[in-house]
Amino acid sequence: MNAMPPVEATLVTPIPAGAPPRPDHARLGSPSRSWTYVDAQGEPLVVICRFDRPAREGAAKPGKEILPLSLWRQPDGTLEWRWKGLEAPRPLYNLHRIAATQESDAWIVITEGEKAAEEAADLFPDGVATTPMNGANAAAQTDWAPLRGRNCLIVPDLDEPGRKFAETVAARLREAGAARIRILDLSEIARISWQGDREQHRSPDAVPQGYDLADAAADGWTAERLQAALAASRHLLQEIELSAAEPAVSPLPAVPSGLPQATFILDEDGVWKVVQTYDKKAKETVEELVWVCGPLRIVGYSRDPQTRDWGRLVAFEDPDGHPKRLVIPAQSLAGGGTEVFKRLMSHGLTFVPTRKSCELLMEYLLVSTPDLRITQTRMPGWVGETFALPGISFGPDEVICDLGEIDHRYAVSGCIETWRKTAALAIGNSRLAFALSAAFAGPLLRPLGQEAGGVHFVGSMGDGKTTLAEMAGSVWGGGRAGYIRSWQGSESGHEGAAVATNDTLLVLDEIGQADPALLGPIVYMHHNGSGKNRADTDGRLKDSTSWKCLLLSTGEKTVAQAIADSPRGGRAMAGHAVRLLDIPSDAGAGLGVFEELHGFESSRELALHLHHMGGQHYGHAARAFLTRLTDEPDEASNLVGPLIKEFVAQACPPGASRQVQRAAARFGLIAGAGELAISFGVLPWPTGEALRAADRCFRDWLASQANPEHSREHVEAIRTVQRFISLHGAARFEEIRPRKAEHDPEAFERPVSNRAGYRKPVAEGVEYNVLPEVWRGEICKGLDPEKVARILQQSGLLEPGEAGRLQKKVRLPDHAQPVRCYVLKPGILSWPGTDEDDTGDPEQE
Repeated sequence: MNAMPPVEATLVTPIPAGAPPRPDHARLGSPSRSWTYVDAQGEPLVVICRFDRPAREGAAKPGKEILPLSLWRQPDGTLEWRWKGLEAPRPLYNLHRIAATQESDAWIVITEGEKAAEEAADLFPDGVATTPMNGANAAAQTDWAPLRGRNCLIVPDLDEPGRKFAETVAARLREAGAARIRILDLSEIARISWQGDREQHRSPDAVPQGYDLADAAADGWTAERLQAALAASRHLLQEIELSAAEPAVSPLPAVPSGLPQATFILDEDGVWKVVQTYDKKAKETVEELVWVCGPLRIVGYSRDPQTRDWGRLVAFEDPDGHPKRLVIPAQSLAGGGTEVFKRLMSHGLTFVPTRKSCELLMEYLLVSTPDLRITQTRMPGWVGETFALPGISFGPDEVICDLGEIDHRYAVSGCIETWRKTAALAIGNSRLAFALSAAFAGPLLRPLGQEAGGVHFVGSMGDGKTTLAEMAGSVWGGGRAGYIRSWQGSESGHEGAAVATNDTLLVLDEIGQADPALLGPIVYMHHNGSGKNRADTDGRLKDSTSWKCLLLSTGEKTVAQAIADSPRGGRAMAGHAVRLLDIPSDAGAGLGVFEELHGFESSRELALHLHHMGGQHYGHAARAFLTRLTDEPDEASNLVGPLIKEFVAQACPPGASRQVQRAAARFGLIAGAGELAISFGVLPWPTGEALRAADRCFRDWLASQANPEHSREHVEAIRTVQRFISLHGAARFEEIRPRKAEHDPEAFERPVSNRAGYRKPVAEGVEYNVLPEVWRGEICKGLDPEKVARILQQSGLLEPGEAGRLQKKVRLPDHAQPVRCYVLKPGILSWPGTDEDDTGDPEQE
């Protein structure tokens, strides 16, 4: 059978009356249906043939294959039919009828496919039915100019490709200058069939996938019944706005759709490579089909929001019938594409990875030129006004979130109503309510311009900290491994976990498992939202990863204590405590993290119940929240923004430091996130519950802070000096006896080794004169010595020298001239706000 003409053959249009009889297809036989496309004068151009195939097991409809048949003239003048279509732009179906009604106001009814168009002619007798050639994916290769000034009704199939078809056609009609554009939603029509004059109703789950007008006609719908239904349910007709803004860049030129030049065939059995050989004696091209892989549909081009990182979005089903959609980055096809084949096979694509099959699959992926353009992202979160999660997006645009093969844990199980009943147990329990509220804060960070950061529940073993983490994680997902991750891991591992939870929630359990030497940099990394600088093999800087998420942590140690556990003598910075806020997990009611048991006999029983229910019902709450958030984006700024400001103003004590205010803003953000979830109906709490929980947790955090009117670096600078004097005292500071002159050698006790300075009793206590080298090299090691001295001077603990110098000249033994020292006043050790068990150093920002 002739499958493809030699290059010397030429297309014959219109098809003459004396053309040879149409042939059968060598593999598919005789077509079950055929439709002829004509020009505006009614002259035939090409024939579209439908070949029906038996339905696959479990499929709702029989299979089909659609192929174009055109007439070609050989170099010797003979005419021969070829299974080949027309080049773009292609004519619309029933073009002659469209042209004949050009001066009327008849509606043009646009369907997906010729079979649906035939039924549309009966269901809309006053209109003209048409469809683009080659189905839903060929709208961009169709000439829509004949519909300029016409009223157009788009009737897409009831599935995802149908929705995309409607969007593409509407855009093309707008460009062509259509007078009106409407889209008919068949969802309610599909739920009704007719038995005589009686309506039969089916559930939404029973509606066939891809329901179209041909199915409607088979269900007994008539033109009269359809018009009556549309008159009663006007919402089924969506009016499309015609005054769309011009694109920022010129549109892409039309490109061949789908499978170029029929080199490949896609049917229910898989992808086939058409191999042609030309028989010179028979003067015909003979085709041979080579099986490549199981059915693999190339949905469209994928690219990131910056129009980089191009690839293909493919769709297929695994052997159990589960639909799969994967993004195949173009760069992964370089170097043989081994990782691509592995990934496709791991998701269930039927494929035999021989060398020839791999080459053919590579060719199939690379030469395909689909119409659809899809935005994809390598991390969850905001892309413009759309929020993307793996497998789903929320907002005005469809965005594919492809995280590769990592265990992203954004799974869904159970039902939201049961989850809400479980979440109701947080009422009256400040820690649990605060943890659940924190789970909704991640998507608000970017829209509200809030800084990232985290909260750390710290307390004794078995008090319920992990239960708080589990319930917070159940907002976003779960599964076999649960949503929680461990603090144990490298910096690159934490970077990957942060990227995978961008704009959402990162939950890390048991900070004591973290490497103390890495913990400090990791805390800063999570807050700053930026990974390490890396270079390629040529030494050029790669794009660094960036993210923004809210971190919820648990552990038996504070952040500072965990960092101090380093065998190399780790020192916590004040910035660590500001970026990851320590909150006592014990609520003070003798019930661990709980204050109210809600009828359970013990806190353990309540914790076990939460653990069990959170492990069965998860992932729904975040989706419900994001649906409302993207539908009503102004709600976040209207409710949460003012609440944060009010919380900071009311919760902070008078004269609170900037760091306390920053912490209060995070508590306010979490309170606002909880209140927003309440207003959206996601959290089943009374209004104000999240605010009360945040206020209680903030007050408990504030109670653990020494001198909240001072910044942490202020307090820690004084603590550092106090710690050194307390540890070494008389051992390293020689005493100057007051009964003799300072220059008299007998005024001193026996010399001390490794002298740090001198101590001199005065009326108010003991004054310490610290030698400059010891001040810089030991006491303030790792800090800014001048900054520490200035803080002490501002607090009245350091006596300045002449002209406001931080060092003062004092006379010391064995020195003929005065020596500059840091003179610490007697009140240095009695300055308020010290905590012998805490450690920390000034924040370096």
